[in-house]
Amino acid sequence: MTVLRIIRSAVLWCSAVVGVISILAFAVVMLFGLKPAVVISGSMEPTLPVGSLILTQATAASQVDVGAIVTVPRDDGTLVTHRVVDIDRPDDGPFALTLRGDANESNDAAPYLVTEAGTHVLTIPVLGHIAMAVRTPIGLLAIIGGLICVFLLSYWTPRLPVPQHEPAPVAVR
Repeated sequence: MTVLRIIRSAVLWCSAVVGVISILAFAVVMLFGLKPAVVISGSMEPTLPVGSLILTQATAASQVDVGAIVTVPRDDGTLVTHRVVDIDRPDDGPFALTLRGDANESNDAAPYLVTEAGTHVLTIPVLGHIAMAVRTPIGLLAIIGGLICVFLLSYWTPRLPVPQHEPAPVAVR
């Protein structure tokens, strides 16, 4: 019974800590207007390892500098996160950002026309793998299974048989 109590306590404490960290992370992201993205290619290694979760903050293109790491949309709507190597600042219209991945030998094929870019704020290694796994059916089942386990450990108490003791002998005088 003591082992079950220790396991129950450990699972509940870990769940509580994960819950509090998740709530705080969500609050910080919302408060500062950050957007998460997952690094899925090695074009920015070693600066941004594959599987990292990055946080970006929306920044006007006029505030972006050469050397900054930015996330911008491609023509097909997917995002690219690379370093700014050149900026064409027209008098009117969108800015043209020339980007290159740190691990790439050449610039991206064409400049990205933007009025705003997500500038890199923070990198959290490995968390991107977890974020991507959670989006799969198996990851969703794992989360549901984990929640069921936490619920069961919280409220279920096994009924163990009460040991039967033989009555103590009575001393006769």
